[in-house]
Amino acid sequence: MQDRISAAEYQRMTVKPSKMRNVKTVVDGRMFDSKKEADYYYLLKAQKQQGEIIDFFCQVPFLVHDGYYKDGRWIKPIYYYADFLVIKPGDFWLEEYIAEIHETKGRWTRLALDKRKMFEKRYPEYKFIVI
Repeated sequence: MQDRISAAEYQRMTVKPSKMRNVKTVVDGRMFDSKKEADYYYLLKAQKQQGEIIDFFCQVPFLVHDGYYKDGRWIKPIYYYADFLVIKPGDFWLEEYIAEIHETKGRWTRLALDKRKMFEKRYPEYKFIVI
């Protein structure tokens, strides 16, 4: 007689690890792409409670290249999704607040680097910080 395993057990045994070896993590009902990103969320949450930052937002989309028509076909726009948009208090005399983009990356892919370049060209007012 042969031992049998359930479909769920087989699926667990054959799950291929992610390309970047990141582990999806859920915090406060929100899914993060990596443990590093989830840990940084905790840090920002603590900083907001202590008053060090005004607020922060997760997975904020920024248009980096407009969509257009070519040969009668619609070419979709390209968006960069910032891990975190952090709003900090600014210098009292110069600016009310400072907006920063915080990116939690373990390894940069060619696509991520290209989107970052397009973002920095289109939105020079944001300070870009890699965690």
